[in-house]
Amino acid sequence: QGSMHVFDRRGRVTGQEIAASASVSDVKPAVVIGQCSLCAEPWDRYQGRWSCSHCSLLVLVCERCQGRNSRRRHELFCELCCQQQQQQ
Repeated sequence: QGSMHVFDRRGRVTGQEIAASASVSDVKPAVVIGQCSLCAEPWDRYQGRWSCSHCSLLVLVCERCQGRNSRRRHELFCELCCQQQQQQ
């Protein structure tokens, strides 16, 4: 399920893409399991170097929110930092 972030121009690879390169034929299409940190829409691509304001971990922000919310970069937090803030 889902896709993996890779540190090259592809940005991500899915199991289907990996299987195609290995000549495996019975792989199901990838399901988007990530979501935009701002609007919670399904999204699986790290773009634009959006990162957590506390720890600098990359966060998912969809194309629509990237254009609308460029001033909100300092308000973004990753899941781990959000959990830590809630526990305090």
